[in-house]
Amino acid sequence: MDYSPFLTSFLQHFWWVIPFAIIAGIIKSPRGKGIFGEILVKLIAKIRFRSQAKRSVFGLTRTRCLLGTGEKIKGESSNRSLAQL
Repeated sequence: MDYSPFLTSFLQHFWWVIPFAIIAGIIKSPRGKGIFGEILVKLIAKIRFRSQAKRSVFGLTRTRCLLGTGEKIKGESSNRSLAQL
């Protein structure tokens, strides 16, 4: 049995499902959610705040230590303090 006429007819009507499924899969992944979320936050920050009154602070990593003392908080496994950064 030849399925090519059925397959071509199906693809002619539902060709948009394949890119939609790929995009939905990317957005639903944790990495895709992170990238989409960062883009959304940057876009909202650009729209809502004046450029003279803001400073972009994206891409920072928060460290858990007492400021300036180099002492670690209980449970902290990092060997670097904020003063060493």
